[in-house]
Amino acid sequence: RSDARQSATRRSRTGLEMLVAAQLALALMVLAAAGVIARSLINLERTDLSLEPSHLLIGQLALRSEFRGSAEDQREMLQRLATRLETIHGVHAVSPVVAVPFSASAGWDGKAAREGQTLDQAAGNPMLDLEVVSPHYFSALGIRVARGRLFTERDRADAPPVAVLSQSAARYYWPGQDPIGRRLLVGPGLERALTVVGVVPDVRYRDLRSPPPSMYFPLSQS
Repeated sequence: RSDARQSATRRSRTGLEMLVAAQLALALMVLAAAGVIARSLINLERTDLSLEPSHLLIGQLALRSEFRGSAEDQREMLQRLATRLETIHGVHAVSPVVAVPFSASAGWDGKAAREGQTLDQAAGNPMLDLEVVSPHYFSALGIRVARGRLFTERDRADAPPVAVLSQSAARYYWPGQDPIGRRLLVGPGLERALTVVGVVPDVRYRDLRSPPPSMYFPLSQS
């Protein structure tokens, strides 16, 4: 009987030790994972967004179908709304956007071709983030121009079509060259030509980890 009790005690102690070892191993795994997450958060906090997210207010506008009207009606309505919002004390700038910041793939994507490229050649070009914005968009988000100019009120529907590129997009289409004044072709058959008037930094607008090449269009010409 004594031998049986000692054997049972040893098995119980061994089982307890194994349980403690498993708990320690699990605790170390959780601690290591927490360290990785903390480092990732610190790195993300230090990431240069190339935009200023502080004091930024985002609102979503939903219209009933009977109030939508034509595309021109919608543009005029958005412009009137933005103009009224800018009269509010403390408001610096207002711009309509298609996709709000950090909405990942919720926005529009597409490809463009350098003037002279064929449809087959354009198929190998990178996918671009396509952002439709008003002239005050860059000011509202604190995005600075790196080369050329940004959109102005003169970029109306009856003016020559223009575009602003991110730096990575400009480097892809014209490596080592000045992109200002060059033309890109867009559309299913590359039927629409746009003149590049400005270049801005690569903005982490949709994804914090990797800023994709981007192309900006003025709202009044879209």
